[in-house]
Amino acid sequence: MVGVLTEVQCVGGCPLGSLASDLAESDPVARVQLANAFGSWEELIRDGLVSMQKRGELSESADPGELAVAMLAAVQGGLLLSQVRRDPAPLRTAVDTMIAHLHTLTKS
Repeated sequence: MVGVLTEVQCVGGCPLGSLASDLAESDPVARVQLANAFGSWEELIRDGLVSMQKRGELSESADPGELAVAMLAAVQGGLLLSQVRRDPAPLRTAVDTMIAHLHTLTKS
């Protein structure tokens, strides 16, 4: 994602995030559809973390649902900050920080 953002010079941000921001308060039907789209993305992340947990790669005490929300929030926030700053560093920092946190929850 950082590579793609760099290629487009941080223009545009996340299409889902932009739509959600524009429509969440004015179009209840669109808000629900966008919430479902984010939910699908969150579910994919959570499923990956659950798979890691089942393989013994992620601590049993880790909460895949909470971690998925945190990763999605880091990506969305990083995309927004990168867009307004025209700099991919905020996205890179947000995602790298989440990955570092996940490493603290992995079993060696």
